[in-house]
Amino acid sequence: MNKKEMEEFRKRLLNLREQLWIEVKHKHAEASDLRDTGVPDPGDASMTDDLRDFLHVLSDSKREQILEIDEAIRRIEDGSYGICTRCEEEINMKRLEVQPDTHYCVSCKEELEEREAVKSGPEQGKI
Repeated sequence: MNKKEMEEFRKRLLNLREQLWIEVKHKHAEASDLRDTGVPDPGDASMTDDLRDFLHVLSDSKREQILEIDEAIRRIEDGSYGICTRCEEEINMKRLEVQPDTHYCVSCKEELEEREAVKSGPEQGKI
């Protein structure tokens, strides 16, 4: 990957990071707005709590994405961007275009997902 392509990915990652931060701030503000307002109905209060929890989980997911983007930007800066951190082969450009914060090539990502599926098993979460 040449310097121009690296810079394009860097700009793209920075824009994506900014968009995610805006979403996190927005979701955090929404969750804060759902504070107990003295709702007398326990069902309504429970639903409000559930919604607030959901918004926090959503924000946590966005924060994790931001950390992944920060890691990708660090790899651009140190020159290792576009190289799979597992097998050290070059990541296909089309994959980077779809998921610019990835640090695995397709085959390594598929293998890791298969291992995770086997580890969690089909009976995961069942009593």
